[in-house]
Amino acid sequence: MAKNDLFKIAEVAKFLGVSTTTLRYYEQYGFIKPAKVDEMTGYRYYNINNIGEITHIIDMRRSGLSMRQIKSFFESKFDIHAYINDLKKKRATIDKQIKINELRFLDNDTYSINYINTRPTFCLKREAIAKGIEDIEEQLSSFLLESLKKGYVLDGYFMTLIEFDSIIPKFKNIKIKMYIMVKQQTDDCEIFPAINGIHTYHRGNYESIGNAYKALCSYAQKHHINLKGNAMENYFRSCFAVSDEGNMLTEVILPIENIK
Repeated sequence: MAKNDLFKIAEVAKFLGVSTTTLRYYEQYGFIKPAKVDEMTGYRYYNINNIGEITHIIDMRRSGLSMRQIKSFFESKFDIHAYINDLKKKRATIDKQIKINELRFLDNDTYSINYINTRPTFCLKREAIAKGIEDIEEQLSSFLLESLKKGYVLDGYFMTLIEFDSIIPKFKNIKIKMYIMVKQQTDDCEIFPAINGIHTYHRGNYESIGNAYKALCSYAQKHHINLKGNAMENYFRSCFAVSDEGNMLTEVILPIENIK
C-alpha cells in the first residue's frame, strides 16, 4: 500500500469536499496530526492514514455530533445512549444515522436487515483480480490515491464500493469491480446505477463477515425475496483507516429482483 505518498492540505480538502480551515480546525482539536509539517514553510502534508482519520471525523459530524461530543468520544467519555435518545426526540428522519452510530459506538452482535434503494451517481470504475481480502484493501487504497492525485471530489453515501462477481463471493482469487463515487462527471466517469436490495452492517474483523451474508440470505429465504445480481460491500472504515479491527465497519448489500 502506498502509505508514504504525501499530499498538501488543499489537495486533501478538495478530495474530501471540506475546507482547509476545517482540516486545521480538526488539528487544533487534536483529532488529527499531519504526517509531515515543513519546519521552514509550515506547510502540512497528509498520507492515506490521515485521510482515513479525517473521513471518520466527517462521518461523525454528518451524523450530528458536535466537536465537543467527538472530543468526548476520543477521550472515551461520550454517552452514546443519551445522544441517541436525544436524536429520537428531535427527528424521526435520522433513523439511518442512529443505526450507524449504534454500530460504531456500541457493542452489537446482531444483524439488522433493511431494504436499500439508492440513486444513480457518477463513478470511477476499475476491474481487478484480488488474491485475497488484504489485496482488495491494497488495490482500493491505490485507486483512492490515484483519484486524489487527479483532483476528483468524492460524493454521496457511497464513497467507495466493491462489487464481487457473484451473489455470495469467494474470498480467494476474487474478481472485483472497484467504484469511487465522485461529484462531477468527466471523460473517465460512468454512471453507477441505482441499487435495489437488502443490506446490513458488519462491525468487526473482516474474517467474520460471512455471518453478515448468512443473515441476509436467511432473511431473503424467510421473506421469499429473490436475490439477483452481485454482492457489494461499502467500506465505511476499512483496515487501512483503523488500528483496531473491532472498529471496522462494512455495509454488505445483496441486490434483489425487481418486482414489476
